[in-house]
Amino acid sequence: MNYFCDIPLFLDMSEQDQKNLSDFCQLQHVNAGQNLFLQGDDAQALYIIKSWTLWVYRQEWEEKKSIATLGFGDIVWEMSFFWQPPVRNASVTAQSDVEAITLLHYSLSQILEKYPNIHTHLQQIIQDRIQKNTGEIKK
Repeated sequence: MNYFCDIPLFLDMSEQDQKNLSDFCQLQHVNAGQNLFLQGDDAQALYIIKSWTLWVYRQEWEEKKSIATLGFGDIVWEMSFFWQPPVRNASVTAQSDVEAITLLHYSLSQILEKYPNIHTHLQQIIQDRIQKNTGEIKK
Protein backbone atom coordinates (compact mmCIF):
# COMPACT_ATOMS: atom_id res chain seq x y z
CA MET A 1 0.00 0.00 0.00
CA ASN A 2 1.22 3.52 -0.79
CA TYR A 3 -0.13 6.15 1.63
CA PHE A 4 2.01 8.94 0.15
CA CYS A 5 1.27 8.87 -3.60
CA ASP A 6 -0.98 11.95 -3.43
CA ILE A 7 0.64 13.87 -0.56
CA PRO A 8 2.44 16.98 -1.92
CA LEU A 9 5.37 16.83 0.53
CA PHE A 10 6.33 13.34 -0.68
CA LEU A 11 5.87 13.74 -4.45
CA ASP A 12 9.65 14.00 -5.00
CA MET A 13 10.11 10.49 -3.62
CA SER A 14 10.05 7.55 -6.01
CA GLU A 15 6.94 5.39 -5.94
CA GLN A 16 9.03 2.54 -4.50
CA ASP A 17 10.36 4.77 -1.72
CA GLN A 18 6.80 5.91 -0.96
CA LYS A 19 5.72 2.27 -0.69
CA ASN A 20 8.71 1.43 1.50
CA LEU A 21 7.90 4.35 3.80
CA SER A 22 4.25 3.29 3.91
CA ASP A 23 5.38 -0.05 5.37
CA PHE A 24 6.58 1.84 8.46
CA CYS A 25 3.37 3.85 8.87
CA GLN A 26 -0.16 3.27 9.98
CA LEU A 27 -3.38 4.83 8.80
CA GLN A 28 -5.15 6.10 11.91
CA HIS A 29 -8.86 6.84 12.10
CA VAL A 30 -10.00 9.57 14.51
CA ASN A 31 -13.72 10.07 15.11
CA ALA A 32 -15.28 13.53 15.03
CA GLY A 33 -14.77 15.24 18.38
CA GLN A 34 -11.88 13.00 19.45
CA ASN A 35 -8.42 14.36 20.19
CA LEU A 36 -5.50 13.25 18.07
CA PHE A 37 -3.30 14.51 20.92
CA LEU A 38 -3.30 17.12 23.68
CA GLN A 39 -1.03 20.05 24.47
CA GLY A 40 1.81 18.87 26.69
CA ASP A 41 1.77 15.25 25.46
CA ASP A 42 5.06 13.65 24.41
CA ALA A 43 5.47 13.85 20.66
CA GLN A 44 6.42 10.49 19.21
CA ALA A 45 4.88 10.70 15.74
CA LEU A 46 4.10 13.05 12.90
CA TYR A 47 0.65 12.94 11.32
CA ILE A 48 -0.27 13.70 7.73
CA ILE A 49 -3.94 14.30 7.08
CA LYS A 50 -5.46 12.07 4.40
CA SER A 51 -9.09 13.14 4.75
CA TRP A 52 -11.30 15.75 6.36
CA THR A 53 -10.23 18.36 8.90
CA LEU A 54 -8.58 18.86 12.25
CA TRP A 55 -8.81 21.84 14.60
CA VAL A 56 -5.56 22.99 16.23
CA TYR A 57 -5.83 25.02 19.43
CA ARG A 58 -3.78 26.03 22.44
CA GLN A 59 -5.18 25.99 25.96
CA GLU A 60 -4.50 29.35 27.61
CA TRP A 61 -5.85 29.55 31.12
CA GLU A 62 -9.57 28.81 30.87
CA GLU A 63 -9.80 29.51 27.13
CA LYS A 64 -9.06 27.52 23.98
CA LYS A 65 -7.23 29.75 21.50
CA SER A 66 -7.80 28.62 17.90
CA ILE A 67 -4.58 28.33 15.91
CA ALA A 68 -5.58 26.65 12.65
CA THR A 69 -7.85 24.31 10.78
CA LEU A 70 -5.90 21.72 8.81
CA GLY A 71 -6.98 19.44 5.97
CA PHE A 72 -5.75 17.11 3.25
CA GLY A 73 -1.96 16.93 2.93
CA ASP A 74 -1.34 19.12 5.97
CA ILE A 75 1.18 17.97 8.55
CA VAL A 76 0.67 17.86 12.30
CA TRP A 77 3.64 17.72 14.69
CA GLU A 78 6.36 19.19 12.55
CA MET A 79 6.93 21.90 15.18
CA SER A 80 7.75 19.43 17.99
CA PHE A 81 10.10 17.40 15.81
CA PHE A 82 12.83 20.03 16.00
CA TRP A 83 12.73 20.66 19.77
CA GLN A 84 14.05 18.50 22.57
CA PRO A 85 12.34 17.04 24.37
CA PRO A 86 9.61 16.82 21.76
CA VAL A 87 6.43 18.02 23.46
CA ARG A 88 3.14 18.99 21.85
CA ASN A 89 2.64 22.75 22.06
CA ALA A 90 -1.03 22.59 21.02
CA SER A 91 -3.99 20.22 21.03
CA VAL A 92 -5.56 18.75 17.90
CA THR A 93 -9.18 17.63 17.66
CA ALA A 94 -11.00 16.05 14.71
CA GLN A 95 -13.78 18.29 13.38
CA SER A 96 -15.15 15.34 11.42
CA ASP A 97 -14.06 11.74 11.02
CA VAL A 98 -10.39 11.94 9.99
CA GLU A 99 -7.84 9.59 8.51
CA ALA A 100 -4.21 10.44 9.19
CA ILE A 101 -0.94 8.76 8.31
CA THR A 102 1.09 8.14 11.46
CA LEU A 103 4.84 8.39 10.89
CA LEU A 104 7.02 7.62 13.90
CA HIS A 105 9.89 9.92 14.83
CA TYR A 106 12.54 7.31 14.01
CA SER A 107 11.21 6.73 10.47
CA LEU A 108 10.98 10.45 9.82
CA SER A 109 14.60 10.95 10.86
CA GLN A 110 15.71 8.43 8.26
CA ILE A 111 13.55 10.01 5.56
CA LEU A 112 14.92 13.49 6.28
CA GLU A 113 18.47 12.21 5.89
CA LYS A 114 17.70 10.55 2.57
CA TYR A 115 15.50 13.38 1.21
CA PRO A 116 16.90 16.76 2.32
CA ASN A 117 14.27 18.60 0.25
CA ILE A 118 11.57 17.23 2.59
CA HIS A 119 13.57 18.58 5.54
CA THR A 120 13.78 21.97 3.83
CA HIS A 121 10.05 21.94 3.11
CA LEU A 122 9.24 21.07 6.74
CA GLN A 123 11.45 23.92 7.95
CA GLN A 124 9.56 26.31 5.66
CA ILE A 125 6.22 25.08 7.01
CA ILE A 126 7.49 25.67 10.54
CA GLN A 127 8.75 29.16 9.71
CA ASP A 128 5.43 30.05 8.06
CA ARG A 129 3.44 28.76 11.05
CA ILE A 130 5.63 30.61 13.55
CA GLN A 131 5.22 33.79 11.55
CA LYS A 132 1.45 33.31 11.37
CA ASN A 133 1.18 32.53 15.09
CA THR A 134 3.51 35.24 16.42
CA GLY A 135 3.72 37.78 13.63
CA GLU A 136 7.49 37.35 13.31
CA ILE A 137 9.95 35.02 11.62
CA LYS A 138 12.28 32.97 13.80
CA LYS A 139 15.26 31.08 12.41
